[in-house]
Formats: sequence, structure tokens, C-alpha cells
Amino acid sequence: MTATSKESASDREILLVGPYGVLGTGVIDAVAANPAWRITTAARRPAPTYRTHTPPRHISVDLMDREGTIKAFSNLDTVTDLVYAAYVEKPTMAKTVEPNARMLTNTLEASARAMSLSDASSCQVELNPMDLV
Repeated sequence: MTATSKESASDREILLVGPYGVLGTGVIDAVAANPAWRITTAARRPAPTYRTHTPPRHISVDLMDREGTIKAFSNLDTVTDLVYAAYVEKPTMAKTVEPNARMLTNTLEASARAMSLSDASSCQVELNPMDLV
């Protein structure tokens, strides 16, 4: 999800899915250091407040719920970039793959429907979690 050549940095908005880990907090820090960028975070937990003075716009969403994710992301037409950092740990790798693949699939489908993507009309997500094992 990259901006077209006529978009400037001030026209960019990141959707950060999973803002709590090393990657998510790093993105929040980088965006806070560059006022030209805007950010929206998305997770089940409340907005992260420990890294910036002003918490970013936040969407509460259960990424395991396909329809809920589509509804939660339906007003994200100003988002130009997606950073996916969501992850759920399970007792074994075999049990970890399915929920993470489902969350990613739901995120990509909902994002493609909502965001101003030049290729969103041709975006289709097909992911078989068992292909990843």
C-alpha cells in the first residue's frame, strides 16, 4: 500500500494494526517524530498511551471477527499505508498459525474494502493457514 507519486508525506496516514509490540511501538515513535504523518491504531485493547503525549486515533476491533473488522475499518478512506504487527501466541506453532492467518486475512480484506487504494478493486485475499505450517 504505497502512495502514488503525486501524494506527499503530508497526505499519508498509517493504519497500524497491533500497536503494542516492538514493531508497533517503533512505528508510533517514528510517526510521532514526523508531524507530516498521521496514524490510526487498531487492536482489541485500548489505545496505547505510553509512547506519545497525545494518543493516536484508535479503533477497537477483534481481528478474529471478519464482519466486525470490516465494519470497524469501514471509515478508513483516508488511510494510505498499512503496517500489520498483530500477533497472538498459542501453546504450539500449529495452534498459532490459524488465528494469526485469520486476523491477517480479515485485516487485508477489510482494508482493501475501505482504504483509498489504487488497486483495491483487484485485491483479493486467499490464505490457507495450513499452507504456512
